[in-house]
Parts: sequence; C-alpha cells; structure tokens
Amino acid sequence: MTSQEEDRKKNSRRDLAQSLFQTGFFLSILTVPLFRGGVVLWSFSASLLFTLAPLLLFWRSSKGFSFQELTQLRTKLDIWILLYGLFFAISSIFSWVPYATALEWFKLALVILIYYVTVYYCRERSRMLRLGTGLSVFGGALSLFGLLQYVGGIPRDWW
Repeated sequence: MTSQEEDRKKNSRRDLAQSLFQTGFFLSILTVPLFRGGVVLWSFSASLLFTLAPLLLFWRSSKGFSFQELTQLRTKLDIWILLYGLFFAISSIFSWVPYATALEWFKLALVILIYYVTVYYCRERSRMLRLGTGLSVFGGALSLFGLLQYVGGIPRDWW
C-alpha cells in the first residue's frame, strides 16, 4: 500500500468520524426536549450517548489531536462554571438524598460537556449558522406541534 492510499484512507476515516460527530451533536441537542416528557435519566443518557460516542470517535481519528487542543477551549464562562461546580460540590456534601444528588451530578456533567462540545463545534462561522438554523427549525416544528396539539388537531392520548 502506498503512502497516498494510506493518507486517503485516513482522511476518509476522519471525514466519516467528523460527519458522525456532527450528526451526533445535533441529535444530542435535539433529543433532550423530546425525551424530557419521559424518564429524565433517559433523556440525559440518550443525549450523552449521542454526544460522547461520536466525539470520542472523532477525536480518536483526528490526526494530531492532543489534550492541549482541548485545553485551548477557554471561554469567559470558565471561572463561573468552576465556581458553580465548587458550590455544587459543597452543597452535595450536605445532601440528604444521595440518589437525587448523583442524578444532578450526572446532569451537570452532561450540560458542561454539551457546552464545551458546542464551543468546539462552533469554532467556524458556518457551523454557528448551521447550529442556529437547525435549532430554529427544530424549535419552530416543536412549537407548531404543540399548537396543533393544543387546538385539538393532534390527539393528546398519544403524548
């Protein structure tokens, strides 16, 4: 196998991993409101699956990806996230309901993960526009569905 064929094969794997990451990212953002009406733990678990699996695949296939690239995702909210996590940890020590506290830790970790994945994803303006368009279309469709359900156009027995 020549070096050109190997490079082509690596690039095709990276492109596949990147498209899986983008699809998984959109699925994670869009599925949380849909699953929210059911079991809360499932909604966050599905979002975690749709986010983490393609993200790990993408980072593993990325040529030259390093931990340093991940640490360069600095935002102005980092100190506030850290402070919130600190206060959350202190309040968790005094919790009387350990299961609910563990569930809230899980949800907090997922929200922080989604935030940093969004920061990583939106490094390019075209991706920001794609994300904004996707969220707007999905929000509009969800609102239309809710309005149709409210006026009786869609039976409520199923939802």
